[in-house]
Amino acid sequence: MTTLTGSAVLALAVARGFLSAEAAWQAAHVDEDFQAERWGADAEAMARREARWREFEAAGLAVAVGRAL
Repeated sequence: MTTLTGSAVLALAVARGFLSAEAAWQAAHVDEDFQAERWGADAEAMARREARWREFEAAGLAVAVGRAL
């Protein structure tokens, strides 16, 4: 999760249940979203981001299951 967001703090926040995976993902991409709004989105970059989101979402689910055990 740290590698996918570039932030150990966000990964820990998800792991500890302080943030949802969606909220952490949005926080990790504030600048990227701003740039896309200002200059336009790049289709290839958005496809990569979507694939990384699916990986992050799966990791978030795995962490949530681990917390529940």
